[in-house]
Amino acid sequence: MSSSDLDFKTFVPEKVIEVTSGQKASVHHPPKEHKPPNFGNPPHVVDDLQERLECSITDFNRDILEAMARFQLKRQPATIKGVCKVLKGNNYDTIRKTIRKLSDKKGNKFIVTLPYKKGKEEQFVLANMRDVVSTEGILNKKVSDDIRSVENHDGKLAVSNILQSLDNRPEPEFHHVFLKTELKNKEDYKSLRSSDGWSMASDRNKGIVLEGRLSFHRTYRAMVYPNGTVIIMIGCSKQPFKWDCRDDWHDLIGYCGSIHQIFRDSLSLSEPFIHTSVSDWLVTQIHIGYDKPHSNSKGSFVLSDFNNLLRIKDLDGVYQVYNKLLPYKGKCDRLEKQLNFSSNTSSCSPTLSSLRSDIVPPSPEDILNAV
Repeated sequence: MSSSDLDFKTFVPEKVIEVTSGQKASVHHPPKEHKPPNFGNPPHVVDDLQERLECSITDFNRDILEAMARFQLKRQPATIKGVCKVLKGNNYDTIRKTIRKLSDKKGNKFIVTLPYKKGKEEQFVLANMRDVVSTEGILNKKVSDDIRSVENHDGKLAVSNILQSLDNRPEPEFHHVFLKTELKNKEDYKSLRSSDGWSMASDRNKGIVLEGRLSFHRTYRAMVYPNGTVIIMIGCSKQPFKWDCRDDWHDLIGYCGSIHQIFRDSLSLSEPFIHTSVSDWLVTQIHIGYDKPHSNSKGSFVLSDFNNLLRIKDLDGVYQVYNKLLPYKGKCDRLEKQLNFSSNTSSCSPTLSSLRSDIVPPSPEDILNAV
């Protein structure tokens, strides 16, 4: 079925459907490695982190992580002194204790402590940026509970076991959808009010955020910046959209139409964006993959020896395998490829309407062979 089968231009609801504005979204995913997926700024890095760890990162914790992301985007580890320089006016001990808390937190470890180097200040890296930081190869060593390199024998055997257990080829699905548009008049940024559920994400980047729930297992996060840029993230890791299902694409367009209507209501404008149709919104990031329920496999593969994650980068994206507990499938091995686009580079972003025709989902074998 081609993307032309879907009438993107007309499938935009005029009223909000199943959206509760102001409600905090629960978000998802395990931590990230390797090349950063064209993150535009520190808030994008932290948004990705909270999406992967299924939690909300706010207040001083977000300030700390965004400060560290500044260094990570320059491929540098962060230090406590470095964070203090970014967060001027904050107490050194408070910052140090917060970093310790975020790096020692069980279950959701936001920060990884790098191996100690004699004569150097202790260094840290965000859990979703540890493979992009220049650390002179030390990340390839086995450190505390860090991810084991997949180059070793056990890693290769693990991948082989998953591939052999694929009795029935699962259907491709997608989630973690990042969309981009712009305010038609960037001064409208000032009209987004807290009374409508909007809040300031950070005093430093001035991004205004609205979070809400689209359905029980699907959420959204809209971020508006003073320059007029609008980033919309649709989180649906627990209930991804099926790539070959017409109804799921219609659901996605419907959700975007609902979010579009929220902006119309908040700004009292019929057309607040430069893109009058959601079909023209740019897709800057998407994850496409496959879920293999353990109950359907010959012998379920356990990723615990690899901190529940195997990942490797390639020229056009990041491949990974991890465990995921899903409401309709139970415990699964998820195989996925992270695709990242930028409208500011030669790797131009597809539009929402052109996505299905522009992108070919990788096969399970492609993902496993890459990992």
